[in-house]
Amino acid sequence: MAERTDVELLPSRISPSRVSDFKQCPKLFHFKTILKIPTPGTVATARGTTTHTVLERIFDLAHEHRTAEMAQLFVEPAWRTMLEPVGDRSVVALGTPEFLIREAGGLWADVLATDPDRQDILLERAAEYVEIAPPGSRQEREVIDGARKAVDTYFLVERPANFDPEDRELHVEAEIDGLAVHGFIDRLDRYLTSDGEERWVISDYKTSKPPSQRDRERSYFRERFFAMKIYALLLSEEIGVIPYSLRLIYLGPSTATNPAQGDRPPLQPTNVVPLLVTDQVLEETRRELMELWEKITAAAVSGRWPTTTGPLCDWCHFKNNETNPCPAFA
Repeated sequence: MAERTDVELLPSRISPSRVSDFKQCPKLFHFKTILKIPTPGTVATARGTTTHTVLERIFDLAHEHRTAEMAQLFVEPAWRTMLEPVGDRSVVALGTPEFLIREAGGLWADVLATDPDRQDILLERAAEYVEIAPPGSRQEREVIDGARKAVDTYFLVERPANFDPEDRELHVEAEIDGLAVHGFIDRLDRYLTSDGEERWVISDYKTSKPPSQRDRERSYFRERFFAMKIYALLLSEEIGVIPYSLRLIYLGPSTATNPAQGDRPPLQPTNVVPLLVTDQVLEETRRELMELWEKITAAAVSGRWPTTTGPLCDWCHFKNNETNPCPAFA
């Protein structure tokens, strides 16, 4: 059987993260999307996933229970369900943080038995997490302690007891000028202003440290909103809602007061970086997305995927990869 061409290997639908790969480096897109070479996770990505799980599930609780202390009780169970996704109902106490996490995610043996493909994916990820941060290791401690600090910082940024999100981990999908695009929104909020205007806001959690004011003013920083602008475009296409703004919520190292030192610590607005959404922003995003897809298609037709070197190369899995080395560093 003849090998499939790059054009035949293009995905039938694409996510903002894969388009971002191409923007960063076409060869990275080729490795990850065309050749489908898996890239291993890191302690940082494990910490981020753990933190996201806690911040997603804390909103399942009644308002009065959405406290920093209660959220901390979810950290270790969140990590445990990543290592052991197939749970036994008979050994997990009803109403505990682990029970709530498993119930919301369908992480039970009887549920996953009806979806073996999903179970296999979860078990593969679990094996990867064990390799990244083996139980009892220094790396596991870094994951758990890092998630604890990020969760503490979150409560210095927002007061989750005061509002209910419209949705969390919301899957959005739509056709943009014939191109199928999909992705997941960390959190979608909807609220009314004092004069009755309805506003929708897309929020994305980042466990890295907040950028300096100087960095925020640099042009490259706006690239961090690229995926979120596509989410805004998808939301407008799928349900006809144009978000008012996008928010990057940074949960990395903070000099803020610890929540335990007072009932109402001062909020840290500097951890939140907003971007207003306008018709112009959406139109520019649509145009950029289609231009990038044209470039992706052209690269697939030609079979040429050039490399783009820069500071991010130091974090790339393929820079010094013996099996699939990047041509720029081979």
